[in-house]
Amino acid sequence: MTYLNNKLIAAFIGILLLNNSSSSNAQTILSQKTFGGRFTETVSQINPTLDSGFIVAANTSSLNGDVTGYHEGFGTDCWISKLNSSNQLQWQRTIGGSGNDVATAVRTTTDSGFIVVGYSNSNDGDISGNHGGYDFLVVKLDKNDSILWQKSIGGSGDDIATDIRQTSDGGFIVAGYSNSTDSLVSGNHGANDFWIVKLNADGSIQWQKSYGGLGDDKSTAIQQTSDNGYIVVGFSNSNDGNLTINNGNNDYWVIKLAANGSIQWQKSLGGSGNDFATAVVESLNGGYLVAGYTFSVDGDVTNNHGNTDYWLVKLDGNGSFKWQKTYGGSDNDYARSVIQTKEGGYVVGGYTASVDGDVSTNQGYDDEWVIRTDSLGNQLWQKTLGGSYNDRLFSIAKADGTNLSIVGITNSSDGDIVKNQGSYDCWIVKLADATPLPIKLVAFNAIAATNQRSINTIVTWKTSIESGIKNYIIERSMDGEQYVSIGQVKPNNSANSTYRFVDTNPIEGINYYRLKTTEIDGGISYSSVASVLFESKQPQIAVYPNPTTISEARISFKNISVGNYSISLYDLIGKRTYSQKIEHLAANSIYKLDIANKIPSGYHLLQVKDSKGKVVAVNKVLFK
Repeated sequence: MTYLNNKLIAAFIGILLLNNSSSSNAQTILSQKTFGGRFTETVSQINPTLDSGFIVAANTSSLNGDVTGYHEGFGTDCWISKLNSSNQLQWQRTIGGSGNDVATAVRTTTDSGFIVVGYSNSNDGDISGNHGGYDFLVVKLDKNDSILWQKSIGGSGDDIATDIRQTSDGGFIVAGYSNSTDSLVSGNHGANDFWIVKLNADGSIQWQKSYGGLGDDKSTAIQQTSDNGYIVVGFSNSNDGNLTINNGNNDYWVIKLAANGSIQWQKSLGGSGNDFATAVVESLNGGYLVAGYTFSVDGDVTNNHGNTDYWLVKLDGNGSFKWQKTYGGSDNDYARSVIQTKEGGYVVGGYTASVDGDVSTNQGYDDEWVIRTDSLGNQLWQKTLGGSYNDRLFSIAKADGTNLSIVGITNSSDGDIVKNQGSYDCWIVKLADATPLPIKLVAFNAIAATNQRSINTIVTWKTSIESGIKNYIIERSMDGEQYVSIGQVKPNNSANSTYRFVDTNPIEGINYYRLKTTEIDGGISYSSVASVLFESKQPQIAVYPNPTTISEARISFKNISVGNYSISLYDLIGKRTYSQKIEHLAANSIYKLDIANKIPSGYHLLQVKDSKGKVVAVNKVLFK
């Protein structure tokens, strides 16, 4: 890399530490508990609360055990449980009527209460206002489980809500799908459509929109994005209406919405088999990570291990494809939940019947399966949990420190499960997400070291525990995603070791650094990311606005020494179209072009020369 005339100003941006190992036996169960009654409980979601506990959305038809208040009828009740940080039950309540009432999500609200979403065909008990068939069910609870308000939203068909988020304006965004064409639902394209409803803080409808084609389109998850719009995922077998392509059967369908619900972009992803998106997160480094499972072995899907696999897809902020990864074995593997870790990796949870490929063990039938990846989807560790029957994970949440809380269902009473109340119970597990085994990294830094002769980055790290390390690999990235190795350092394999590596060829702009540790037994771990910014001090000019007109054109000078200069414009064939001298130009100033004659439209080269005729800066400008 060549830098002209200059030193570089370097600013250290930030450091992070802590690493994670690929060893699976270190992800120990810290605590676990089953909840339920005699009959079947199903579970949908777990989320953290403001008091460091958890709120769980589940469904029940039990009348005993941990369940009280079931509304006897023809189906289940929504069952909402509040747990403390030790997974002990603080309170529980049912929500429902004489019909079938299903909770699909629950989230903490800014007033320390909770918002519950699901679907219901009841019109009595806790439920009122049903429009026919199943309606979206939205219930606002205070922190002590009392109902503040309840809304039934839909038409005469079936309207199934699958997710909800509180929005930055204090209201709520609800995702689901609907085949209704009347009452509160408008714009249906045929069969089921994604149906997104924006609510005010009191539950009144602000706007609603249907998205889809003539086929079946079902949304499963939604998140408000950093630009106050929304990212929505689900699956679709349509290839018309709001969709442009279909790869075969059901595809992942991802929609980016503006704050008012208008489509900014949409993307169908998959192969000739069925592909079901179940979760989405906005990534810390930009873009979106979509999780789900796939039956496909072609199209956008590569390396399927057999039957269904977990399938992760990374998109950039404009919906362009960045990378994809499959995880699994020769049997069925279903991903249902994803969260992002503080250093930019991901934790994905679901369940598996496999016992080969990426899956190390299986205790019988379906086991809960958790995998941990880095920011590029490379698997760092995996763990199965369960007993001799069916154990299925549906939701993951961050717990204290680096630990995880996961919730699912089980009808096992052995293996990792201590107790079963009868049939399927809710199963809450706190799982360690930290591995102190061969190394404990206590510092990882990157700082700039520049002078007239050299431009370097000094990378340093320190360990307090270190054994069984094969080598340290220093990796660098231009975008925080695609990393390449730039050097290796031999480990000491002794405690309290300090290391230093010099990058003699950093790039102009932001340099992202991380440390890859490889262990003698094959394990791999990564530090978090340190970044350094190198900004050029060479003379620079910019024209604004660009494109511009004769009357509007302004030139901004940066890193220009005080003195006399000449400015010239050249068209694309090299003909000079403008020239002027500027005396006593001040450093870092703005200058208005004094152009009397019309400049031909099109691109021109703007050139600045000093008093000795040396070209010090050039740039392109487009005249309208």
